[in-house]
Amino acid sequence: MKIFIAAIAITLLLTPPNRAVAKDILYSSYQSGNWEVWIVDSQGNRPRQLTRTSEEERYPAWSPDRKKIAYATNTGKIYLMDRDGKNKKLLTGISGKCDQPAWRPKTNKLTFVSFTYRKGEHSDIREIDTETSNKPVKIVSKKGVVNFPAWSPDGNRLVYALFHRGPFQQVIEELWIKDAIAETESPLIQSGQENFQPDWSPDGRSIVFASNTTGDYEIWVFYLDPARLVRLTDSPGFDGDPCWSPDGRKIAFVSTRSGKKQIWIMDKDGRNPHQLTRGRYESRDPDW
Repeated sequence: MKIFIAAIAITLLLTPPNRAVAKDILYSSYQSGNWEVWIVDSQGNRPRQLTRTSEEERYPAWSPDRKKIAYATNTGKIYLMDRDGKNKKLLTGISGKCDQPAWRPKTNKLTFVSFTYRKGEHSDIREIDTETSNKPVKIVSKKGVVNFPAWSPDGNRLVYALFHRGPFQQVIEELWIKDAIAETESPLIQSGQENFQPDWSPDGRSIVFASNTTGDYEIWVFYLDPARLVRLTDSPGFDGDPCWSPDGRKIAFVSTRSGKKQIWIMDKDGRNPHQLTRGRYESRDPDW
């Protein structure tokens, strides 16, 4: 399968990331009979449920200072809560069906996907200041569905997936980058397959993502300068939903290699994969 990789100018961060590894990983799990937000340390110890409602909670996301957590519900709402699960608050000022919250680094701003269904499925990526809850600003709007937004660590570039249908109605997802300073957008990866769930490394030098380019859903990393694409997993079934550890040395991801979707951790080069969450029910949506 031919893969088009765009040549794109990226300003790399020269300051190394904080080497203090944050221990706690957020995720959503069906353990209690409903999708809820959970937290666990990076050794798999002390899993704790943070939400307990009749709605389904998903896509939990740490705020830049790790004091707050944003998450979405299956009813299209976005909530904020403290890291211990207290003081839950509905994010006001947004309308429609909203999903996939992602914090913009070094700010109080929250990026999210806003879906509409008037003339076929469509979505925009919007941003709202969580301190003021003013009207959200549209920052990405394209024909089709845009989803899975993830910011570069300097908060200047946004990578996201663009979903559309091919000539035979097959699903195609491409990775694009929006330069928030220059107000330009460029395709990053176009393979004619599904490339989605990107996450930017803490040093700004690479983007990890999921793709079914080889048939199975696997995890890949795209090194930005020089441009280079490396496959990290090779397992039957599904490997996806990757996210970096705060120090950039590890990657948490979702895999079905144990039979059900569970959270796993591997080294940044794909070595030493080990299972983090266990049990009868599935877990997904990790954020480290």
